[in-house]
Parts: sequence; C-alpha cells; structure tokens
Amino acid sequence: MSIVQFEAKVNQLLTKRKMMPGKKSKVIVKSFYEHFRAQAWYWHCIHNDGFEMIEILLDDSKLIGSEQFNKNFYKDIFQQSDLLQNKTWKDLMPSLITFKGERIGAGEFYFPFVVDGWEFQKDGGTSDGYVAGGKREIKFGGASLKPVSNAAHRAIDHLVTTVFEGNRPGPAKETKKTNGQSFDRWLQWFNQQSNKEQKLLDFFTGLYPGQNVTTMCKSLLTADTCKKFYSIVGSNVLKWYKDVDGWDSLVIIDLKKMKIANIADVNNTDMFKNIKFDWVTKRGNNKGNGSGDVRQLADGYVNIKI
Repeated sequence: MSIVQFEAKVNQLLTKRKMMPGKKSKVIVKSFYEHFRAQAWYWHCIHNDGFEMIEILLDDSKLIGSEQFNKNFYKDIFQQSDLLQNKTWKDLMPSLITFKGERIGAGEFYFPFVVDGWEFQKDGGTSDGYVAGGKREIKFGGASLKPVSNAAHRAIDHLVTTVFEGNRPGPAKETKKTNGQSFDRWLQWFNQQSNKEQKLLDFFTGLYPGQNVTTMCKSLLTADTCKKFYSIVGSNVLKWYKDVDGWDSLVIIDLKKMKIANIADVNNTDMFKNIKFDWVTKRGNNKGNGSGDVRQLADGYVNIKI
C-alpha cells in the first residue's frame, strides 16, 4: 500500500470517529491528526500491518460497550481484541493515550477509537468526553480532586496556625523538608485537646466553605492513622468534586499497569482495593510540603491514585 492510500484510510477513520480536523478546528486537533498519520505510517513501515489495524478500527462491531461507564469498574485498558496481535497498534496505542495539549488531557483522543459512541467533542467544554448519556472526566496516572468551585480559595496555612496551633496534619511521614511536621506529630497534639470535635469543625468549615463537614468530622475522630484520616477526607472530597464539576464518572488511566478505573458511584468505592488518597495539607508542592504551589486548585484538594 502506498502512503497516499494509507493516508486516505486514516482520513476515513478519523472522519468516521468525528476527529477529522476542519478549518476552524483547534491547533491541538490538527496536531493530533498529523501525529496519528505520521506515527501510524511509521509503525506500519516497520511491521507491515497498519492497513489491517485501520480496518479493525473502522469496524463498529468491534468497539467496546459504553454502558459500563455508568458504573464502577477497574479493568485492563480498552482495546479491540482483534488488535492484540497487531504490532502497529501495539506501538501506536501508547502515544494515542498520552497525546495532550492545551485544554486537552491525556486519553481524550484515545477513547473515540475503542469505545462505542464515545464523542470526542466536549459537551459545552465542561467534560473530557461524552458517552452513554454522561459526561466523563479523564485523568492520567491519577487525579487531583477539587473540593470547592473557587480555585482561588486559600485558607489551609492560616487554619493550621490558628486552629491547630501550628501543628500540620501532614505529610504522612516527616522528612528533612517538613521542619518537624508530620501526621504523627499532629495526632499527638490532637489527642491532648479537650474539644477535639470542635477543633475539627472549626478547621474543616473554614477549609471547605459551603460543604457540610459535620459527618466527616465525626468520622475523623476515630481515625488513628494517617491513611485512615486521609481516606475519610479524600472520600468526602471525591463526592464534592463530582458535584462541583458535574461529571458522571471519573476515568483514571494507569498506563504503567495498563489499567483503567472508572468511578461513577462515589458513595461505593470499596471495589478499588488499591485506592490511595493523599490530602495536600500545605500551599506548597505535595512532595515534601515545600513552598511555591502554583496549582490552580482550591486549598484542601486531594490527590487520588488507584
């Protein structure tokens, strides 16, 4: 097959999946087209099975069912079974997943090729994809959970000073960069307080304005380890994040493990056995609690990995 014929098949595929760039398309969409065309041809020249790959990608009957995105799951990264032995696809697929650009995150260009009915076009710019009647928020590697809508909310350092008397409930372990701060140090201080629940209420009411933190604070009274404490905070922030951004499921891609997690029911995450919540307790970088965190997220955000 000549490069002209191959390009024609690529154009047919992207047109069918509504990903063919037009004159008014964003630069990133046009860049993805060039990327797909060049990389697919390159790997085809090495393996000589790129044409077969495109024919499989064109076949609607081989697409993955979409209704599963309305429930929780943890599975291998979606790909048509007929492509498992295709060498061109094997080398092309990772770059399709990781391709990203301005306001387009990793994974957004991938799902239209493998999931039935997945729409690349964002729903009014408020989601990363739309399928099975719902908005999907896609994250790569992990996700930062947004607790409140006001990204400029800055309160955690002040609350640590005034409510917790300078004792920061993190990080999980003390390091050279934490100036003696750690969850264990905070817990030791906290256990000496006579009004524990009120301390928690004062702190979290200020940290998460507009959110009902009463039940969470009662649960935190029983958390005697950093993992338990952060899990309780993280579980609540996950629920608020869904309400704040209005997504129907949070899709997390782990390329290292070749897994996809889909969280649709935020009230029942028990199936995610390896779920990890890392509550960021300082307006600094979340590794070592240093200074200069410029992330556009409200204080009190939580990082999640599955």
